[in-house]
Amino acid sequence: MATALNIIERALLDLTVLGENESASARQASDGLVYLNDLIQSLDNEGLTIYATTTDSFTLTGATSYTFGTGGTFNSARPLTVESAYMTISGNDYSPITIINQDQYNAIVDKTSTGSVPTCIFVSYEYPLAKVYVYPVPSSGTLNVVTTKPLTEPATSATSLSMPSGYERMLRLNLAVEMMAQYGMANQLIIQLAQKAKSDIKRLNSLNNAIYSALGLPLMGSRRTGNIYNGGY
Repeated sequence: MATALNIIERALLDLTVLGENESASARQASDGLVYLNDLIQSLDNEGLTIYATTTDSFTLTGATSYTFGTGGTFNSARPLTVESAYMTISGNDYSPITIINQDQYNAIVDKTSTGSVPTCIFVSYEYPLAKVYVYPVPSSGTLNVVTTKPLTEPATSATSLSMPSGYERMLRLNLAVEMMAQYGMANQLIIQLAQKAKSDIKRLNSLNNAIYSALGLPLMGSRRTGNIYNGGY
């Protein structure tokens, strides 16, 4: 398992900024960490670089909406996307809930109408806390939401990164590309290798998601028809 500093130093070695057995200076490590976290945030927006979905379960209390994010009513990392949802009541799981858009939610005349099992939810991706609107409004039960969450950003250069096979290489090569301008260089071979490493990961994640969809997990009525996994490489 590599630390952020390991990836930064290997990227600098690829760029020949560091020589064999040389270590990054404090400034190089600090700048490299900023570039690495910028890169990870950029990868979050590419969709297929996210290697897994997360299922969060939250108790409903009769509110029409709930904040979703660290410190919110749904206290978990703010999602990049909510892919599907379903309800659990007294240990029984109910049909997938339709995820609707803003216009569809606005068209609901009585947004406070109550019911034991919601038929739809609307997710407003506000920041720093998203909001989940539930309709009709149940007074109890558990809402299960399948989400994609951001990749973990290292807090310090000593932070270890735990990711699937191939991610360290992809991060190293793409970090080298990110830092090229800072060091006044352009290396086409590294650029090509970085693109290939990222494409390979996206292709694998796409295949894994196809297997996930085939398992019969709750997809009907969800937003899967327009989700991140339909994108290209």
